[in-house]
Amino acid sequence: MPHTTLQQEIAKYQDDYQRGLAYIEAAFTKTERAVLKRFYYKELPEEITKLGYVPKFCHGDLLLNNILIDTHDQIGVIDFGDARYYDQSKDFSNLWDDTIRNAALSAYSADKNLVHKVNLRFRALPISGLSFYVNQQNNAGIERELRNIRNTLSI
Repeated sequence: MPHTTLQQEIAKYQDDYQRGLAYIEAAFTKTERAVLKRFYYKELPEEITKLGYVPKFCHGDLLLNNILIDTHDQIGVIDFGDARYYDQSKDFSNLWDDTIRNAALSAYSADKNLVHKVNLRFRALPISGLSFYVNQQNNAGIERELRNIRNTLSI
């Protein structure tokens, strides 16, 4: 099974930031851009590295769209195309709904360290969405991810 290192994940966030840079420059002030750049190039790498890397087999793209519940309340998970070894915080960070994410962390008996890593990844996630929509030339998606960036990083 493939293995993604923490350094590879950090590099991916930074690459996604570069892909969306033209849109970031148009949507954010100079001060806001400095906050974003500091987050993706200094705070995120330093904090997430300090918290440690715990490789686990992860879905890799665990979104609510990939979780199914049938009429008998049986839960199923689909779309394992991105499955590989990541840090254990990877799957939790894709759960956008706070209640669901917190319930999942509680059910997992997550410690403070894991919760902090999940929150860092959650804050970083919209940059990957921005990069995706830039590649798709999807203006509605780009605008949505720019709003998500603003909201998750509180700028």
